[in-house]
Amino acid sequence: MLRTAATAAALVLLAVLVPGAARAAEVYPGLDLDAALSALERAPVHRVPGAQARLDEAALRPLLDPDTRVLVTPYAPLELPLAQRYDLVDRPLAGWARDRDLDVVLVTGTRVRIVGEATVGASALDDLRENLAHLDVTA
Repeated sequence: MLRTAATAAALVLLAVLVPGAARAAEVYPGLDLDAALSALERAPVHRVPGAQARLDEAALRPLLDPDTRVLVTPYAPLELPLAQRYDLVDRPLAGWARDRDLDVVLVTGTRVRIVGEATVGASALDDLRENLAHLDVTA
């Protein structure tokens, strides 16, 4: 009994101490947030492997301000509640951007969002059709 209680206590302690990125990787496979943020330290645009959206990076890079980063991610699993995604991905990403005084544009599928600000997307069916035909949010 004492051994079981000690094991349970250790598991609770580990659950509290495990970094958010490790938990995010467990529930959001395909997104290694630490690796993505590290990539954004080195380059203004990072496309996470498995991301569905495509960007014309050659056209995009000259248009970016020095304090702007673009992160292209795969879709979150459908079973991942929005609040949990916010806690595991959006909040750490916003904190990272704030600490570095950067604007981060988060692209997931055809959804484009400035972290901590507005979400933009196709406003008409023709625009959406064009974006979906190429899976290119810069189309």
